[in-house]
Amino acid sequence: MTRITTIVEIDAPPSLVRSLFLDFSSLREYHSGHFGSITITETKAATSTNGDQLSIGDKLRINAGGMNFKAVICENTAKRFAWRGGLEHVMIGEHSFWFEDSTAIPGGTRLVHGEVFTGGLVSIFKPFMKVDEKQMSPGFEKFNQDIKKWAEAKKGEKQI
Repeated sequence: MTRITTIVEIDAPPSLVRSLFLDFSSLREYHSGHFGSITITETKAATSTNGDQLSIGDKLRINAGGMNFKAVICENTAKRFAWRGGLEHVMIGEHSFWFEDSTAIPGGTRLVHGEVFTGGLVSIFKPFMKVDEKQMSPGFEKFNQDIKKWAEAKKGEKQI
């Protein structure tokens, strides 16, 4: 098993950070880097273009870290959004975003962004793929900083 975890404190409420994140069509407005795109490909919701309507089992197409892959939603709650992708028993990545109340910034968000890789071939593929903390953390951190700036700016707009 390989685990990557990054954390950023954001001066905006968790509900706003989550809402901005789940607006996948706006991704390119605030982020250029690790995530190229997140696209809903199959959903139980009648007309869902926004991630807040996704249910467990709904499907995404993701471009991240220079790779394109399919993923399945495994959780979509007020506190956590997560997807899984890969080959069962070979190598599975579960990518998650936790939207927690910050203890450092009153009314803010502690965004915990990470991925856990499991499966029989993780240790074999690790040297050849970007599935370790050293290689993936910079992309995760860049995304974290980008959504932090975006959310804090959006919070400021709402206060004007």
